[in-house]
Amino acid sequence: MNIVSAIGYMHSLFDRGVDSTLTPGKKTTGPATSPAITVFQAKEIVTLWNAMPTAHYVAVKDGKILAVACKLEQMSDWLKPNNYKLDTTFKNDVIVPGFYESHTHAQMLGYSWRYAYVGRFERTTPQGQKIAGCATKKEILERIQKEIATTTDPERSVIAWGYQPSFYEEGPLGIADLDSLSQTHPIVVVDINLHVAYVNSIALRKAGIDENTSIKGFVRRDGKLTGEAQEAEAIFKIYPLFPDITLEVLREATENVFKIAHRVGVTTMVDAAFGLMPHGYQAFREITQSAGNMRMILYPFIDVITGKEIQDKGGFAYVKQLKADNTEWLKFGAVKIIIDGSLQAQTARLLWPFYLDGSNGMFNISMDDLKKYLVEAFKQELQVTMHANGDEAIAWAVDAVQYALDMVPRIDHRTRIEHLQLPTPAQIQRLQTLGMNASSLCNHIYYWGDIHMHTLLGYNRAQAMHPLKTLVEHGIPISLHTDVVSPINPLLAMWVAVNRKTISGKPIGQQEALTPLQALKAVTIWAAYMQFEDHCKGSIEVGKLADFTVLGANPLTVAPDKIKDIGVRATVVNGTVFPVK
Repeated sequence: MNIVSAIGYMHSLFDRGVDSTLTPGKKTTGPATSPAITVFQAKEIVTLWNAMPTAHYVAVKDGKILAVACKLEQMSDWLKPNNYKLDTTFKNDVIVPGFYESHTHAQMLGYSWRYAYVGRFERTTPQGQKIAGCATKKEILERIQKEIATTTDPERSVIAWGYQPSFYEEGPLGIADLDSLSQTHPIVVVDINLHVAYVNSIALRKAGIDENTSIKGFVRRDGKLTGEAQEAEAIFKIYPLFPDITLEVLREATENVFKIAHRVGVTTMVDAAFGLMPHGYQAFREITQSAGNMRMILYPFIDVITGKEIQDKGGFAYVKQLKADNTEWLKFGAVKIIIDGSLQAQTARLLWPFYLDGSNGMFNISMDDLKKYLVEAFKQELQVTMHANGDEAIAWAVDAVQYALDMVPRIDHRTRIEHLQLPTPAQIQRLQTLGMNASSLCNHIYYWGDIHMHTLLGYNRAQAMHPLKTLVEHGIPISLHTDVVSPINPLLAMWVAVNRKTISGKPIGQQEALTPLQALKAVTIWAAYMQFEDHCKGSIEVGKLADFTVLGANPLTVAPDKIKDIGVRATVVNGTVFPVK
């Protein structure tokens, strides 16, 4: 089954018709925990708990935090002879609350590693192998050609991913470039942002696209298709070309992304547009259970919820019903809506003066539908998150939330905006007034800051990107995420938020820099708050889940420029140690 056929009848969101264990009232559980007490000793424990901000010992029982102390004797009321084990493995290391990856596309990322990576910068595979970036268009085409050479079926689709066209002076891949590689294999090259794809002529034909196609998003030049497909409506026509995705493939994809996330200290991960891949829930359920080192939160995608299959089951009410089955290991979170596109692809929607070349981006939804879906979600007391990069898209988001709250008043809705690259000061004030949250993909500053300053936005607006300090000063809860456009790595996101330098070393908007403490909170306790999980995660305090990240140094005391270089030693999830190898 391919991706779009899954969208067509929507069983892929929950696999309900396939896996009878996923029925309401039947809980899935994580790995068993040991009844014994384990006391972990560390050089320092950064708790983010006001009652005891720093410590050296944390006691764990039944997967939860039993006690926190600076001296072992301070928890003696809990520790009787022979009822605990002192674990000194981390006595020279620093323990912090378990990291969140607050927004990625987990299974899509894991699945992508089956195919050729053609990004500009080095990435690390799930197996730990470093793959160099492609410095030229020629290198990209060579990697795709190599992928074709390993494909025995002459008509099988060839996939490449991670493409970043803004880094190549030769311009983006064109249909002629890809046609020169094969006349029989459909070729799909997916942009790193997942908002754009580039295809050859045979791919267009197999997708049913020709010069008469009126679907928005298929780019034309001089009246002819260029092979570029932008945003959801066009991309969904391309996705059927992806090779079949079986349960076995999705298991492998899930295992792959868990390996990547664990290596950088993540203990909770959000799949931020869930439901587009068949067998997705079943694979998450099985691998979460067997791995035991990752907790997953799934954001059901609005196009899936509004499809016929889920609508026939009750639509938003059905999603609410499913949330009753949430566990500490696997749960449904916010409903995900995509308003605009990507800044670096110039598909994000901007207010005047738009992009430097005078163009503007695309909306993926109408304002009427946006308001309608928010109202329907609010009626079911569901959380909503909206992808909005540009200031015009952000304006839509806050207007729609104001409308929905007028229709369905809510006190603690924690509606959030994903990415939030270019909010205006007035929009930030409205976020505060409306009780909204923000999750920032601040790594844009590092990877694309130079391009935003000199090619896309201009110097002034680039300085205003990701105004994290202003958001915090307004009391707006924020989190940091890495999505798929940059490697999953909370320490890198913290480093960018604190240092605000481009890849060439230029400062960008440093008046909006976070302190190291604020950056740590943005990948722990504030991230937990945004998931309605601050009661059980995000800090090391009595009663919360025993999820920790073990570091080689304290991110609050190392030189700020060294934060991204701190080594991750291990994670502790549910009280069980998982070393990073």
